[in-house]
Amino acid sequence: MKAAEVLRLYEAGRRDFSGESLRGQNFKGKDLSGADFSGADIRSANFTNANLAGANFAKAKAGLQRRWAAGLLVVSLLLSTLSGLISAFAGFFVSLVFEYGDHNSQILGWVSLAVVVAFLFVLLRKGIGAFAIALAGAIAIALAIVGSLIGYIALVGAIAIVLVIAGTFALAIAIAIALTIATAIAIAIAIAVAIARVGYGYGAGAIAVTLVSTYIGWRALKGDKRDAWIRSVAIAFAAIGGTSFRGATLTDADFSQARLKSADFRQSVLLRTCWRGAEKLDHVRPGETYLNNPKIRELLSTGNGQGQFYDHLLNLVGLNLQRVNLTEADLTGSTLKTGTLQGATLINTYFIGADLNRVNLQGADLSNAQLVQTQLDQADLTGATLTGACIEDWNVNASTKLANVTCDYVYLKSNQQERRPSQGTFQPGEFAALFQQAVNTVDLIFKDGIDWQAFFQSFQDLRSQYADQDLSIQAIEKKRGGVFVVRLEVPPEVDKAVVEEKAKALYGEQLKQMESRYQQLLQLQGQQLDDYRDQAQDLKQENNQLIGIVKTMANKEATVIQQVINGSGNQVVGSNTGNLSINQNISDSSNDQSD
Repeated sequence: MKAAEVLRLYEAGRRDFSGESLRGQNFKGKDLSGADFSGADIRSANFTNANLAGANFAKAKAGLQRRWAAGLLVVSLLLSTLSGLISAFAGFFVSLVFEYGDHNSQILGWVSLAVVVAFLFVLLRKGIGAFAIALAGAIAIALAIVGSLIGYIALVGAIAIVLVIAGTFALAIAIAIALTIATAIAIAIAIAVAIARVGYGYGAGAIAVTLVSTYIGWRALKGDKRDAWIRSVAIAFAAIGGTSFRGATLTDADFSQARLKSADFRQSVLLRTCWRGAEKLDHVRPGETYLNNPKIRELLSTGNGQGQFYDHLLNLVGLNLQRVNLTEADLTGSTLKTGTLQGATLINTYFIGADLNRVNLQGADLSNAQLVQTQLDQADLTGATLTGACIEDWNVNASTKLANVTCDYVYLKSNQQERRPSQGTFQPGEFAALFQQAVNTVDLIFKDGIDWQAFFQSFQDLRSQYADQDLSIQAIEKKRGGVFVVRLEVPPEVDKAVVEEKAKALYGEQLKQMESRYQQLLQLQGQQLDDYRDQAQDLKQENNQLIGIVKTMANKEATVIQQVINGSGNQVVGSNTGNLSINQNISDSSNDQSD
């Protein structure tokens, strides 16, 4: 089917193009969101910069058309021929060993043989990158002493190295390309051509180079880091004329069980894209996307990452890990925001400090998972299992969904410390009731401590600006490192961002005013200096007492204050909620607090 026909039918409302032959068609920059191309032949099709959000490419066949594959194979054979010719020249220098009538030629032959053997050894152990560095050193030494016999010998050795590396590079690339685009038959032809070209003489050394090159080409495509650049060159070369998704929007697209050899995904938007069971995912051109990571490619394709380490990976945004097995895996510090882990098995999985903001965790099994300092803003944990999980300093907000969570108990501290509930289990709905924040709240975070008098004065000013609204303090939390979180409850119609901005600005103004007052006290001279210093110190100390909450909120008929105090040793970690009447004796409250 031609591209024009597909676009016409799509415009008319058709979305099902499954099984169609779209080889070589051009859809560059077109909107085909939601289209069904399952089982379609999309070899050499061009979807560059197209909108393919929600498109279905399950079991589709991407890659090269036959004419493109044939052309690239010809190039591979030409490289093989070039390698054979170059290697033959290297073999010539080695063959000088058998020049019995010429002593100098024999020396050159032995030097060349030793150099070739040594550098092939380095090549196999360290890769072509190290080989090139050694080559540069050898040439530099040879040029430095050229002119004498030893210099001549060294120069010949360097030339032998040049020939070896040139031949090895050419054939390694040729083999890698053949491995990428063709079958074992084509690979055998490429090797045979290289060997045939050295058959007319000096073959032993050249054949050795050929075999080493073949091994390196195979090793590069297997993902060996020593020859990663050969793999990159070969795959990039093999992707010429292949299916292009470069710059395309593939959000929520489905490539399950698709054949993706020689496809180009550079600069593509791959949010929640499904790759389960995709073939030849290691032969795509990934660019800087998460497909560039071999371990991630395997995880996406197989769905099994049990016990694996995926820690501190920052480019996993939008990863589709639906129903994967990540039992006892480590994702500490990794960024998976806007992705999906729906229905995943995450038992004993480490998410310490991980970014799971806006991640779909519906139905996921997070039993005994480590959610220490895990970011879960706007995450959806509906129906998830959290029994035994550690939620120390996890970050959930009003938009985090905890409906129908299955949880018998959790730990508020690492190493299974501070169990909640301390005895028994949560009843249905209790976990969400305890940890779900109200929707209409604004969190004010004070990382460097808080001056309570300045805060409560600024809060009164804020309430004055919102006189027709019912602003109140819902909770005050003390976290580790002296960080305080004051949660304000606001009406649904109020712009929360504006409230937060004004609250911080008013608090900053109050701090400046109070600092000015402190400085005035300290500038007083004479007998009153010590007295005023004591008064200033007492004033600061008084402002750090939470009794200020009662004094400030006494004008409210009944105020609910929740104080969560996190600590260690003999400190208590818990939640105390009560009604403080305006008739309550404040001095008694002060005495109780001091006790």
